[in-house]
Amino acid sequence: MARQLANARSALRLSIPDLPNIASETLCGTIPSESTTITLLSQRIQDLVTVSHELGGLTQTLATISEENEKLREEVYHISSQLANLPPAQDQQPTEAIADLQASIRNLSHQV
Repeated sequence: MARQLANARSALRLSIPDLPNIASETLCGTIPSESTTITLLSQRIQDLVTVSHELGGLTQTLATISEENEKLREEVYHISSQLANLPPAQDQQPTEAIADLQASIRNLSHQV
């Protein structure tokens, strides 16, 4: 039980005054239910710290994805703007299908 408290203190980055060691005399005086409760609380603290670290990593990953999405959005906008505003070749008149495609791309670029 003392080891688990020490592990919990370490996981929380607490100093000994914040969460002191339990003296062996004190441990001898605890009843089984107290001992079990202390052990379970120590384990839950360690679990919470682990989850907290994992959430920190997930938050960082989401921030990176968000940055990449913004870059992709800008690239799609730039490319779709170029495609929507392409002038027809001198020897060709834009067909209705190409005009429709350019209009669709223009709408897409405004939505992005």
